[in-house]
Amino acid sequence: MDSVTSPDRPGRLLIVDDSPDSAKILAQAVDGLGEVFVCTSATRALELARSHCPDVVILDIEMPGMSGFELARALREEPATATCSLIFVTGHDPHHFEPASFREGAVDFLAKPINLTTCRLRVGNHLLLKRRSDALLLARAEMDQLMRGLPARVVCMDLNGEVRYVNGSESPSFSMLNTIEPGRRLDACLDGAFMAQVEPLVARARGGYSAEGELQVHAPGQPDRVVRLSAVPAGRGLPEGFVLLLFTDISRLKQAERALFEEKELLRVTLSSIGDAVIAVDTIGRVTFMNPIAEQMTGWTVAQARDQPIEIVMPLTEGESGRQLQNPVYLALSERRTVAMALNCRLNALGGITYHVEDSAAPIRDARGEIRGAIIVFHDVSEARAMAIKMSHLANHDPLTDLPNRVLLQDRINLAIRRAAQMNSRVGLILFDIDNFKLTNNTAGHAIGDRVIQLLASRLQRLLPGGATLARLGGDEFVVLLPETESPESIAELSMLLSAEARQPFVFDEHQVEVTLSGGISIFPDDCPDQEGLLRNADVAMYRAKEDGRNQTCFYSAEYEQRLVERTRAERELRDALQESRLEVHYQAMYDASQRHVVGAEALVRLRSRDGQLVPPLTFIPLAEETGLIVPIGEYVLRKACLAAGKWCKQWPNFRISVNISAVQFAEPSLLKTVQAALDEGGLSPQQLELEITENTLMANVGAARELMQRFRALGIRLSIDDFGTGYSSLTYLRSFPAQTLKLDQAFVRGHLDDQGDLAIVRTIISLGQALGMELVAEGVETNDQASNLAGMGCQTLQGYLFSRPVPEGEFPG
Repeated sequence: MDSVTSPDRPGRLLIVDDSPDSAKILAQAVDGLGEVFVCTSATRALELARSHCPDVVILDIEMPGMSGFELARALREEPATATCSLIFVTGHDPHHFEPASFREGAVDFLAKPINLTTCRLRVGNHLLLKRRSDALLLARAEMDQLMRGLPARVVCMDLNGEVRYVNGSESPSFSMLNTIEPGRRLDACLDGAFMAQVEPLVARARGGYSAEGELQVHAPGQPDRVVRLSAVPAGRGLPEGFVLLLFTDISRLKQAERALFEEKELLRVTLSSIGDAVIAVDTIGRVTFMNPIAEQMTGWTVAQARDQPIEIVMPLTEGESGRQLQNPVYLALSERRTVAMALNCRLNALGGITYHVEDSAAPIRDARGEIRGAIIVFHDVSEARAMAIKMSHLANHDPLTDLPNRVLLQDRINLAIRRAAQMNSRVGLILFDIDNFKLTNNTAGHAIGDRVIQLLASRLQRLLPGGATLARLGGDEFVVLLPETESPESIAELSMLLSAEARQPFVFDEHQVEVTLSGGISIFPDDCPDQEGLLRNADVAMYRAKEDGRNQTCFYSAEYEQRLVERTRAERELRDALQESRLEVHYQAMYDASQRHVVGAEALVRLRSRDGQLVPPLTFIPLAEETGLIVPIGEYVLRKACLAAGKWCKQWPNFRISVNISAVQFAEPSLLKTVQAALDEGGLSPQQLELEITENTLMANVGAARELMQRFRALGIRLSIDDFGTGYSSLTYLRSFPAQTLKLDQAFVRGHLDDQGDLAIVRTIISLGQALGMELVAEGVETNDQASNLAGMGCQTLQGYLFSRPVPEGEFPG
């Protein structure tokens, strides 16, 4: 059933037309009917059909390479696509092609020019028919699967005793009935002794009456079993005399009946051995049963307690006040329901022993539902209560330092703010973060890092004034809460004192660790009206201290918060643009310097705002790199570029596409796999892809960069060093990087005719590239004089506004 459409998935349509315009018109006509996949070649169509299993395929008849008829035959030959509905389209004589289309298995035929309304209605109808057909097939399959999975053997037998239907249950318990097969007489399928038990019930059913009986099955080498047979006359739709037989294995039920007494005995033993105390009473609350645990906890034996009121045997009191409590069995008897024991309940046993107890009481009913008494089950929770107190402490305290955690801190902040509002006073809060603490963990080890956190907590705690709270929020963040602060100056003084104490070295056997703190101060009500704002503003101030150089404390600033808010908004808008597909890839052509023909293109990402305007790259690229969004953006550009280049390589066999790889992308462990996946998706040869990497990216980690570049080169992918001359320009490392291309930065190219310094740099870079056997690409070429001069100096490839601005894929020079 691989080709049957699930009712929960939207319909899928595949449009195949070697004319992009015709394919676009067809896609518009069926837009909204389901998922639409469009391609312009039969080869690509086969790939899409195999991976997406379309419900309806709309295909042009006459296409280069493989015609629509040939594609249709190929689709029918594969199980996954054999059932898809085919609609042929042609702009030629329909009198010839329409009959041929239907001979090829088409469900419909469309003649060009396409009437969009008619096309949409006809395709929609076929999509609906396909889905209903698949739903019917699925329902039949599910019914068959349901019948196969029934824990019973269902047999339909005709008037002559021939089996017309038997379900496919293969449960081991029905192995003795596996001999029943359609087309054979039932008495030829079953053992004679077993058939003799079946025949009277079949005869009664043939007489028009339902019959039921228990049959004994004796199979050699198997334990005896009991089968219940229900025989009924066949219902409406079947000829008279047909009989339906339902064989159900009830061997386990019979075994359960035989085991009932044993289970009752087991229940008694269980009640006597479980860890909970159990006491049963009659309808007026007199004890009738106690298990050993109940005897142990109450101090009474069963013999002593029998017929005694439950409140005498099991006296209960309220934990704090000592007030006597009614035993819950009385409430269970009067309200005829299960009831819980009162909270903080104590059992006062004989001998003066007291237990904290918990559990419930429930009425006991007989088979008719009549109340015959009640049972109370309870256990000692003294240790559990002690553990709960401990767990409550752990839930409110940091496990490493035993300081209050975020939960307890928020409670104390709320309390401090309420009091300050009543007393017209201030609440101060300092948020500290240890500078570069990750480096400490990496160099000294996490065990030393934990000790530093513990010792720092002890140091800060000793210096706090009375009433202040020191809390750890996790990681390397601490908070000092000052409920009744006198002035901002006093908070600043305390912060300086704490920071100075933190700077004192932490000395261990083999390590000496020095740390500094960055802090942020927020004050209620000066900076905010609530506890959430107090923490948030302190966090804003702390980040300002980080940005200003660390090892200092800053007060909250609304202006700085606004900067953070604007940055957060910009990041959110960038994420939305990525999700809403408002990122575009434009392509700037690269030309051969001597013959001035297209040899490649550079893929450049563009962001379109919601109002349709293009956002300058310098506005969003730095933010994307800072937030890490450059990774999915880069993957998107790489995929789109490879797909576009796969088409252009057919026009220009030596064409190559250049894609920029950011420093963040270059550090991604999955970059190699990402590039390989993009090549595969675009059907692009590795030799036709060039990755552009800036000097600064390579110099950040020379060894790792060289290793990754060598892996790209092993795949055949070209490598280019972008913006050469603007970064480190280390010749020592340049010769060891396996790159084939140097790109001259446009800052030098544009001014090299007028500025001798730029000219000297350009000549030097070209000479260097030639000496290293590298191709030279000049960016920013805007005039013919620049192009001629660069070509004369040996630059092989030119790129710039003289030839083409970056344009969308559809506007690329043809």
